[in-house]
Amino acid sequence: MRKHNSDLLVCSVFTDDSRSRFWLEQQYDWLARTTGVFDHAVFLNRAAESLFRRSHIIGRADLPPNGTHIVGLRAIADYCQTTRYKYYLVLDSDCFPIVAGWVDILLSSMKEFGKRFAAPARTENLDIFPHPSAVFTTDARYLTFGIRTSPSLLGAKVRDVTCTAPRACWFPLLKSNRVTVHPVLSTVYYGVFYHHGCGSREFGTRAVSAGYYDHLLDAFPSDQELMTAFRKDPAKYVARLI
Repeated sequence: MRKHNSDLLVCSVFTDDSRSRFWLEQQYDWLARTTGVFDHAVFLNRAAESLFRRSHIIGRADLPPNGTHIVGLRAIADYCQTTRYKYYLVLDSDCFPIVAGWVDILLSSMKEFGKRFAAPARTENLDIFPHPSAVFTTDARYLTFGIRTSPSLLGAKVRDVTCTAPRACWFPLLKSNRVTVHPVLSTVYYGVFYHHGCGSREFGTRAVSAGYYDHLLDAFPSDQELMTAFRKDPAKYVARLI
C-alpha cells in the first residue's frame, strides 16, 4: 500500500468542462480551511491532467459526458479498497466541506445512530436514496456505487447513480440552509457540506423537470446568476447560506 500523508482520502470524478479548474480549486481551498492535511485523488474523464497538480490520478477515460459518472465512482471505490485511511470522502466536483470539525460532527452523529456511512438524501430533488455527491465513511467497504431504480417522493420510478451500501447503515444528510437561494441548487447538507449542483453540466434536476417548483422558480435566480454570484466571493456566498 502507498504511504499516506494524512488520515483522510478525498476522491472526485472530474470531466472536461470549462469550470473544472474552478471547482478543483474550491475543493483544494475548502478542504485546506476545514480539514488541514488531506490526500486528494481523482478519476478523469477527458479532463486535462495538468490541472490536478495536487491530486493522485486514479484513472482516465474518454467517454461521452452523460451517464459515465458511475465509471469513475467504481474506479474510485476500487482504488479506496487498496488503501488504508482512517477516513474516506467521495465528493462531486462541485461539493466540499465548509466547516471546521466536520469529520468529528459526522463521526459523532454516525456513532449516535449506529450508522457506518453518511450521504445526502436529496429530498429537495424528491430523492430518498444515498446520493454520491458526498459520501463519508471510515470503512472503504461502504464505498459501493451502482445504478438503481427507486421511488421518488412523488412515487415515480427513478433510475440514478447511488451509493449501494446497506441502507440500514446510512446516515442521511438533509438540506439545512438557513438561507435558501434556490430550491435545489446551492444546498448545504447537515451544516457540513456545500453542493452547488449542476456545476459541471447543463442545469437540470429531477424536481424541476417534473414541474414540482414551477410556481416558485421565477422568484429565484437562474443557475447562471448563482454561478456568477458564487465566483465573486465563494466564502461570503457560503457564509450567507449557513
